[in-house]
Amino acid sequence: MPDTQVSCIREHGGQALVTFVDGSIYRLDGYAQEVVWKDRFIASHHLSTDQLPFTFVDNKGNYWVASNVGTYVYGQAQKKWFMSGASFLASVGIVVPPSVGKVLLKDVAFDSKGRVWFATDHNGLFLVDYGRKIFRQFLYDPNNRISISDNSLLRVYVDDRDALWVGSYKNGVSYYSAAATKFYTIPIGDVCTITQDRNGVLWCGTNDAGIVAYHLGTGQTTRFHSSETGLGSEVVVSSTTMHDGSLYFGTYNGGLACYAHGVWKSYHAGTSGLCSNSVWCLAETPDHRLLIGTLGGGFQIFDPVTGKFATYHTGNSKLSSNYISSVFMQNAHQALLGHSQYMSVFDFRNGKIQNLDHSFGGQPFISPSVNYAMLDSRGLLWVATPSGIAMYDTHSDQMESINELNGTPGAVGCAVIEDRQHHIWLVSEYGVTHVNVEKGKDGRWNLKMTNYNSLDGLQERQFNYRSACLLHSGDIAIGGLDGVNIISPRVAQTRKTHIRALFSGLVLFDHALTAGEEYEGRVVMEKSLDASREIYLNYKDHAFTIQLAASEVTVPARCRFLYRMKGVSDKWLLTPVGSPEVTFTNLSSGSYTLQVKVVNGDGSVNDEISELQIHMAPPFYLSLWAFIVYILLIVAALYLYRRRMMERQRLQFERRSMEDNMKKTKELNELKLNFFTNVSHELRTPLTLILSPLESMIREEANNGKRRKLELIHRNATRLLNLVNQILDFRKFDQNKEKLNLAPTEMVSFIDNICSSFRILANNKVTLIFESQLPRFTMNIDPDKVGKILNNLLSNAYKFTPDGGTITVSVFAKTRQEMKGGDHDWLCFSVADTGKGISDEEKKLVFDRFYQINGTEMQPAGGSGIGLNLVKKFAALHGGNVMVRDNAGGGSVFVVELPIPEDKTANASATEDDDALYGMGYEAPQAKDSQLASQKPVLLLVDDSDDFREFMRELLSDYQVVEAVNGKDALDKIIEQRPDIILSDVMMPVMDGNELCRQVKENDETASIPFVMLTARLADEHRKEGLASGADEYITKPFNIDMLNLRLRNLLNLVKRSGGAMPQRKDEPVKEKQHDDGRFALNASDQRFLDQLNTYLQENMCDPDTSVESISEHLGISRVQLYKKLISIKGITPSEYLRSMRIRYAEELMHQGDLNVSEIAYKVGFNNPRYFSKYFQDAYGVTPSQYRKQMNGEPV
Repeated sequence: MPDTQVSCIREHGGQALVTFVDGSIYRLDGYAQEVVWKDRFIASHHLSTDQLPFTFVDNKGNYWVASNVGTYVYGQAQKKWFMSGASFLASVGIVVPPSVGKVLLKDVAFDSKGRVWFATDHNGLFLVDYGRKIFRQFLYDPNNRISISDNSLLRVYVDDRDALWVGSYKNGVSYYSAAATKFYTIPIGDVCTITQDRNGVLWCGTNDAGIVAYHLGTGQTTRFHSSETGLGSEVVVSSTTMHDGSLYFGTYNGGLACYAHGVWKSYHAGTSGLCSNSVWCLAETPDHRLLIGTLGGGFQIFDPVTGKFATYHTGNSKLSSNYISSVFMQNAHQALLGHSQYMSVFDFRNGKIQNLDHSFGGQPFISPSVNYAMLDSRGLLWVATPSGIAMYDTHSDQMESINELNGTPGAVGCAVIEDRQHHIWLVSEYGVTHVNVEKGKDGRWNLKMTNYNSLDGLQERQFNYRSACLLHSGDIAIGGLDGVNIISPRVAQTRKTHIRALFSGLVLFDHALTAGEEYEGRVVMEKSLDASREIYLNYKDHAFTIQLAASEVTVPARCRFLYRMKGVSDKWLLTPVGSPEVTFTNLSSGSYTLQVKVVNGDGSVNDEISELQIHMAPPFYLSLWAFIVYILLIVAALYLYRRRMMERQRLQFERRSMEDNMKKTKELNELKLNFFTNVSHELRTPLTLILSPLESMIREEANNGKRRKLELIHRNATRLLNLVNQILDFRKFDQNKEKLNLAPTEMVSFIDNICSSFRILANNKVTLIFESQLPRFTMNIDPDKVGKILNNLLSNAYKFTPDGGTITVSVFAKTRQEMKGGDHDWLCFSVADTGKGISDEEKKLVFDRFYQINGTEMQPAGGSGIGLNLVKKFAALHGGNVMVRDNAGGGSVFVVELPIPEDKTANASATEDDDALYGMGYEAPQAKDSQLASQKPVLLLVDDSDDFREFMRELLSDYQVVEAVNGKDALDKIIEQRPDIILSDVMMPVMDGNELCRQVKENDETASIPFVMLTARLADEHRKEGLASGADEYITKPFNIDMLNLRLRNLLNLVKRSGGAMPQRKDEPVKEKQHDDGRFALNASDQRFLDQLNTYLQENMCDPDTSVESISEHLGISRVQLYKKLISIKGITPSEYLRSMRIRYAEELMHQGDLNVSEIAYKVGFNNPRYFSKYFQDAYGVTPSQYRKQMNGEPV
């Protein structure tokens, strides 16, 4: 099997059909643990480009594979692949129209009839019936409400009731249920009349398109317009089929036409004996003559044999109206005529007419205007009028209004027809009603009705008058504005599934509650209403609504509900249309039972009753529990009173005890602090005795090496003395004994002198700069305390500033005019460093007592946490303050503000005679003998103590010493410097020495570097732990320097004798070969590597986050591998290569001349234009501004 990703798994015959992203397909038997079948047709032909092919298995076992390129089918019967679904279906005899085009398959489902449904992208829904060899495509039709919602489909699903659910890309879900859709519509126009010939063809008269012949078997239509039929109008309103097969059609204002033996013949008023050109209804008499009802001309009897017309109208007969709307042969001798004045009965035997305008009991019919009237096989008269449909029994004088019985008051009656089972079908304006007529024991007729509408598949718009026909098959055709509906009485009368009512929700005061929801401090329903069938309501819930639903989800909008509340009324009530809910108000306390039954859309009532128990609680103040609560409240009040008194006594006792404890604790703390203070006082004397001789020795010592060691001792002894002094000052503040001893002091020289002492005593790794806006300024201060302020700030600055950093001490003044108000002018001095800085959260706490900022790599131990607190208190004693802010170049700035007395001014300015401000720009020169150093072995010294590293650097003069403050820093230095030997402490922050040794020895590229542990840990288990991590030597402190040098030299000699090459220097790139001109040639692999690297850098040059880490991640190699690769090819580190690319890109931008220097700096990925200028000057010898002037020919 391929070692790649699986895109989908399907089940086929109890086996797993697995498709991989490359198109490979495997069929696996889980029980046998074997591959049953495999195929790589799609993979080998590269037929999928999206790496996500999906396989579907149809009910014939064929594999349909969908990809972004197309659909491929593996036919199980043919045992081969087909390049499209259409070609496969063609092989099994199913024709797919060419208009379908390329198919992107999304999902497959199967129904109970064995048909396959395909959801596609942009091609709608496909139906494939293998048995009947049928292919159908269903597309979205904006003019058809029942079409699918979209042509881009994602899922298709057939549920357990064989209903189809189709999920689209953007337009929701479409649903189709054959059980819910009983009828279908033939869209052939606005059909006004229908008749069927002896061949089964439907002949439809339309309202605007003449006559249409529709073949039920093939769906083919043939149209006949007035130019062919001879009619004078395209509005065909009546039709009938005679016994000899001839067809007659009547029109509105267009005459009469006959179609026989393929020949049309027309009849018009005034030329052929037709009394009116508006022929409204037609029927064949028992003696095969044509009965014609006209609009305004009465009715006529036409003899096709003789071609003669017999006319009856109000002028020559008892006919009450000449506007005949319907004719119906009620028996062999009589015809029932409907017109604008009720009805009339015509007797063919004697030509007499009897008018009917009321029942035998004198009750009038519902409307004088009759659209259609007929007499069924039981002798019942059915009358369709604009006011509805009525049934009348001429024998019992029983008259029923159908619209009141079936819940459709005001519906216009269009037609009535009796089927072969003697059931009556009533056609109203927007629906059809099936009536089952049965005679009750009391002799009256009982009518059981079922209503159907557009939800059952009928057309949505109106049906037309008299447009109904009983077909030879027993089906009924009904015409309307949207075409013809075919109703099969057998399908329509199929018994429906019993439906029960569901209690779907509860609404309290217009707030719909959900199960578990808290309402006004309580949960009304722990579970859903239908699950619990019981609810408990408060007496305040006097208005609530129970929402109802039906268990049948097919067409829920058709259901209504009968309900009654047992305990209130036994009468069943019907919910309004479209409002499936019942509302109750002001129920008395007690228990009730709500009973609900479902009324189907056809009007039938389900027998199953759903019940809900409703319990209304009485008002609390009248219940038994209320009186119990009253008693409990009284008892509780007495108990709470007693408890409060006891609690008050307990609190008084605890307060006295706490005061006594606090007093004892304070006395104990005073004893501790006094002891600590006394010890601190005792420490000052020996420290003074140490410092004084040291200062003399430092001044007198000529040997630089010894002088540095003495300065190291002096610096640490001074630091210890400062800590002792801080403790004593802290104690004075704690006892409120600290006072100011003011004296006039020249501030500029005072601060400069302190800075000078720090330069002398501190190491030269950090540059200290002093600058002043004032040449000199004298004011009253306490020199001791201001000196301690500056000493503390400078000590912290040195502590948190890395090697190569800068500390700047500035003196300046702020006047009231500059501050726009205030009571004083201020003398300010600030200490700015370039360290890691202080976070915004720590700025708020940095002056608090005992608060310590987390240690850094330079000073991991932090401090005592009282220095800055003393700074703040000393400043406050002077009436000033101290603040901290971020340094623009990185690090922090501490600013001390001291108020200037009114007799002094801070506006003193430097004159032109002043040579310079005190102490500005001090930088200690640093001499290096790079040539000599490069010849020495490189030793990486790893220790978290600055003093120890400086001490060891002096001792290890035979080595080029590279320093690191912890294990993590050492790993970075190993990558950059490639040392010959490593000397490391064990206990360090961030990463200890054991972990560092382990990582060095586990890396093949650094494993050969000798590693020496130098630690104060003496236990054997510590020595074992160090050697187990891979250390070559384990030396404990204190140690003999000569022994240490010997061991280091022996380890280096051992590496050389064993043949192990020294780690390659970064300035010694490895090349494969040289051209004649001296240039090195790269192999194809290195050239490919450089191309990928340069492409990535060009695309991400502007991103300041582009770093060695992001480059290694993009190239898929480790940082060490990247370093080694670039050193071997270019001879420089990745960071240097990235910087050089940015500088070169900046030079190109300068030649374009569109951006200034700062914009170019940001454009090439530098966060700070100052750093950009520095690196640019290192590369080109001039600053960017000077380079641009040279480029433009301007003097620099």
